[in-house]
Amino acid sequence: MQSSVGAMLREGFVAYWLSAFLASVVYVCWITAASTRIAASSAGFSFAFAVVFWLFDGFALSRLVALFPWMVVIWVWQRKAWQGLISYSLAGAVVLLLSNCAISPLMWKPSWIEDQTYREAFFIAAQRQDLSFALSGVAFGALFWYSTERYPRLRS
Repeated sequence: MQSSVGAMLREGFVAYWLSAFLASVVYVCWITAASTRIAASSAGFSFAFAVVFWLFDGFALSRLVALFPWMVVIWVWQRKAWQGLISYSLAGAVVLLLSNCAISPLMWKPSWIEDQTYREAFFIAAQRQDLSFALSGVAFGALFWYSTERYPRLRS
């Protein structure tokens, strides 16, 4: 029993961080494409901007914040027997959207940005980056489902 629980935890840990990596790649690609289109800058500059934005806007840190809510989601999903690509993808979108919006107001802001309450900053992050957060969450949930439920090599 102990070895099966340990194997399940290792499998979930690897799947979570693989999914977090994919979500980060989707987010960086989204920001790169958006900044290239808006600012008409080079792709290299836009990519560098996106990586810095990923780091300082809190997307990278929010993967740690999302760990506990994701464990709760998996526990509920196993209890209710809700399985499948769509349910994991929707859960990933909700968890990542909320965790990113929750962490974003706590991150460093340049001095020319006026002070905001936590609530205001939460809703500003939700308005400005809702689609990028949600799409990265869908990718996160889909890869987690695929690596734990669908792909047999990771399960053995």
